[in-house]
Amino acid sequence: MSVWQGGDLKFLVEITAEGFDIKRDDYRIVLKRGNKEIEVAKSAIVENEGEYFLCLEKEVIAELGTGDIYVVTYAEVPDSDFSDSFRTEVDKQLLCTINRV
Repeated sequence: MSVWQGGDLKFLVEITAEGFDIKRDDYRIVLKRGNKEIEVAKSAIVENEGEYFLCLEKEVIAELGTGDIYVVTYAEVPDSDFSDSFRTEVDKQLLCTINRV
């Protein structure tokens, strides 16, 4: 998805791992462009009718600059086979490309 610099953005958040529940389990979301990264505050995730949305204000996005923005998700999936009872799953996706106006 290609977007223009200077606007607010909203994305659907879907974390799909067997046994993971976004309401119950812990997760982190990090935005990356090149060597810059920003960890997204949980307050930026909004629930609306059972769906979760990442709402990014233009000031947050501006810190990353223009170019390809990736989202990296770290989900803590309950799994009793691990010593701490959680298995960390990591996923990286191209979120959008920010273009200069």
